[in-house]
Amino acid sequence: MKKTIFASGSLIILFFVNSCGSREYTEDGIKEIVEEINVNLEQAVGEKFNWGSPEAYSLFRAYFYGDELIFINESYTYKIPAEASNRYYFKDGNILHIKSKKIGYVQNNESGKGKKVKTTLEFYSDPDENILLYDKLANNQRTTLSNEEAEEIFRHV
Repeated sequence: MKKTIFASGSLIILFFVNSCGSREYTEDGIKEIVEEINVNLEQAVGEKFNWGSPEAYSLFRAYFYGDELIFINESYTYKIPAEASNRYYFKDGNILHIKSKKIGYVQNNESGKGKKVKTTLEFYSDPDENILLYDKLANNQRTTLSNEEAEEIFRHV
C-alpha cells in the first residue's frame, strides 16, 4: 500500500514538474521571456559580427549571458534594393521571437517607376520551430506567412 501511494505521488510530482517546465513555451510564457531579455539586455555581453553571401550581407550584434546566446540585433542588406532590421530572441539555443522590418524597392518594367514595399513581421515560436502566433503586414495590409518564408527565416538564423 505504501509503495502504491509513493509511486502515485511520484507520478503526480513528475507530471506537475513536466507541465510547469513546458508552460514557459506558451505564447504568454514566451512573451515573458522576451520581456525579461529586454529588461536585462544591458547586463549581457555583446559582440559584433559581419556575414555575407552572394544574395545579401549582414551586420549584427549578438548578446550573450555567459555562453548562452539570448539576442541578435541585425541590419540586413539585400543585393537587390532592399534592407531589413531584425531582432531575434533566444532561450536554450532556440529562437523564440522575431521582429523584422523590411523596406524593398520594386521597379515596374513597363512604366519604369519604382515602388516602395514595406513589410513588418513579428512572430513567436516554440523550441521545435512551430509558430504559435504571427503578425505580418505588407504595405499596411495584413497578409499570411507562408511555410516557405518561415523555413527561410529559421535557416537564416
